[in-house]
Amino acid sequence: MIYLEAAKAVNDRVKSILDKMGCEFTPESLDVLVIDCSAEVASGVNNCGMPAQLEYLLKNGWTAEDILGRLRINKEEDGE
Repeated sequence: MIYLEAAKAVNDRVKSILDKMGCEFTPESLDVLVIDCSAEVASGVNNCGMPAQLEYLLKNGWTAEDILGRLRINKEEDGE
């Protein structure tokens, strides 16, 4: 709940600044920023090796079956 309150406070502050500057603010305005942020997180996790990658996937709701199933699909796509 604290996280949501902090996010709302940041949202209100950013929105206020953009409104004062005359900028239109929509969720779509942040799409690229969110994608860039996600790419930075993924790069950091990938640079830490397999234990960090597996920990990241598990913390984000993936099960062992999800991971193994996805790897099998990727392996089949590679023709192996």
